Amino acid sequence: MKKLKQFGQHFLNNIPLAKQMVERIVSQSGCKNIVEVGPGEGVLTQFFLQQPSINFKVVEIDNRLIELLPIKFPALAGKIIHADFLTVDLNEIFNGESFALVGNFPYNISSQIVFKALDNQGLVPFLAGMFQKEFADRVVSIPKKKAYGIPSVLVQLDYATEQWFDVPPEAFTPPPKVWSSVISIIKKNETQLEFDKKLFKNIVKTAFNNRRKMLRNTLSGFAITDCEAWEKMKTQRPEELHFTEFITLTNLIQL
Repeated sequence: MKKLKQFGQHFLNNIPLAKQMVERIVSQSGCKNIVEVGPGEGVLTQFFLQQPSINFKVVEIDNRLIELLPIKFPALAGKIIHADFLTVDLNEIFNGESFALVGNFPYNISSQIVFKALDNQGLVPFLAGMFQKEFADRVVSIPKKKAYGIPSVLVQLDYATEQWFDVPPEAFTPPPKVWSSVISIIKKNETQLEFDKKLFKNIVKTAFNNRRKMLRNTLSGFAITDCEAWEKMKTQRPEELHFTEFITLTNLIQL
């Protein structure tokens, strides 16, 4: 089957790796419901269907695969959602029940998939899958590292991240021009201090839009309470701040 560039299709062809991914996801997710985004020709799907302990569904946009998948895997009958995942109401997938979100995610929308999960934290306590390595590195990075940025802070605010392993281009058909990486994000149990999340996101994005500049310059448009904490932070660059320090900074903004 011809792979469509418009859907970012690079199908995993490494069977042992696919089996390893599924076994690890099932053992670590703690979720009885699992949703796979972009199953492709079913390399991961076949192993999820072998797991009797889970409720499993897939979301696929490609009309050709909607026809192929139930023929190839009869057990998928009634478990296929024909839609663009980014437009799906996540509450409707399992009638409001939470689920693990997994897949060999299309690289052209992978960041949007992650941010949709963040916007629906009550429904998505666990996400694991294949990403372009550059993006995966950004999600799991820590302060003072080159890859540390907006995805790092926004994801790690509420989720613990882990990088499982890197995957070479030849593990896919057609092979992408970049390496890939499998990561997981797991919802934290602890709650953060009270703060304005909308303002927090605005502060993070504003700061990293000029990541080489000191915060006193990038955040000059905000009224910030002059105190010891701000004195320390204002000469730092955003890549030096842990997400907890961004929370402190958010609470210093005078609205």
